[in-house]
Amino acid sequence: MKFRKISLQSLLKQTKDTEKIKENVLNTFNGRGKSEVSDFLHNKSINYEQRSLSSTYLIYNDRSQLVGYFTISNKGLIISKENYEKLLKTQQKKLSFNGRKLENGDYIVNSFLLGQLGKNFNKNISEEDKIKGVELLTIAYNHLIEIKNLINVKYLWIECEDNKKLLDFYSNFGFKLIENYVSNNGLKVMILKLEN
Repeated sequence: MKFRKISLQSLLKQTKDTEKIKENVLNTFNGRGKSEVSDFLHNKSINYEQRSLSSTYLIYNDRSQLVGYFTISNKGLIISKENYEKLLKTQQKKLSFNGRKLENGDYIVNSFLLGQLGKNFNKNISEEDKIKGVELLTIAYNHLIEIKNLINVKYLWIECEDNKKLLDFYSNFGFKLIENYVSNNGLKVMILKLEN
């Protein structure tokens, strides 16, 4: 099955009626349970798009059903001085080479944040018409490679719950866990070098 990507920004340019976009597009998305992924798309994505805080991309299948989405942000990974000193020496070297030390001793790594990645579990979409998680992540990754060719950014990072299934999913894709580091949100942080 082929999938196509449509930016939320392009939908907002086509119509200024954000309620219509929410009702006809965004509200057809159903994450599992009361998930943060659903909440973001339904209640925050338009605001974040309008304020240039992030960019959301909707993924459709051949039947024009919304099967998933992802949100990216040009947001450097900031690691406090204390957390930086806890990292393995090899991680320190790699990250400091692609970032800089701030005046307060923290480090910022030149990177993109994959803020949201979500599959649609709407019961109106048949199993064969749904997208697999790795397919969705690959679409997001390939999109970031296109951007990397315009803006030289070396890394993609994510925050995720300390959940073995999630950590394995991202690890199998190539993300590396930043050892001994927990984000301000209390989540694990994983990082991936963007390579063509």
